Amino acid sequence: MLVGAALIPDTVLLVPGAAGRADVLGRERDAALDALATLLATAPDLVVVVVPVTRGPGGSPTRGHEVASLGPAGLPDDGLGWPAVPRAPGDDRSPSGGVAAAVGRRALVAAGWRGPTAVLVAGGRDPRALAHEGASVADASARVALLLVGSLSARRGPDGPLPTDDRAPDVEDAVVADLLSLDAPALDRLVAVPAHLAGELAVSAWGPWQVLAGAARGAPLAPGRLLARSAPFGATYVVAAWARA
Repeated sequence: MLVGAALIPDTVLLVPGAAGRADVLGRERDAALDALATLLATAPDLVVVVVPVTRGPGGSPTRGHEVASLGPAGLPDDGLGWPAVPRAPGDDRSPSGGVAAAVGRRALVAAGWRGPTAVLVAGGRDPRALAHEGASVADASARVALLLVGSLSARRGPDGPLPTDDRAPDVEDAVVADLLSLDAPALDRLVAVPAHLAGELAVSAWGPWQVLAGAARGAPLAPGRLLARSAPFGATYVVAAWARA
């Protein structure tokens, strides 16, 4: 049963200390912890961290209990402001799950979560397959919360990591409005956003929101709270939270 959800950015800069002594994304970080407080207040039995694939379209959605590492971003897993995710005794699995998974899991630990956590990599371009993963959350007997880790367009102006795309503002406005609503028409529009358009606009949250759309059809959520929306480095970061209706 889906009891709540949250959306936070997938940038490694959300982790305190990732930018060295520079103070970046403080407002977004505070908003993320606020969103996670709302998520944890729903008393989940399990939190599923839903992350995008790191490159390319990826394969089918995959779920597991991977160890997540900041290593691919060139950062150590120890010595930063948010604690590393503790490993279970005897756990010798190699770090995997990508930087987004590491950011999401560290944020959960920083927010006080010590319960079971799974990572769902929202790979592929088929929204039906991703919605099926979300529906399985809604059908579960346990109380499950979704932590979506992803961002909107990275083509938002001269400071962005990619060239500006003038389509980005209108697409983002529509997506944010539908995410906050999550009523039936909004869910239909979110599912209808083409994967290729999300790719062209460098929107990493497309796969995670497809999972949320599938879950919300079977377990309606109340309208979401928008806690932050900004584009400090030419990439749009959104923080939001939802609880069960």
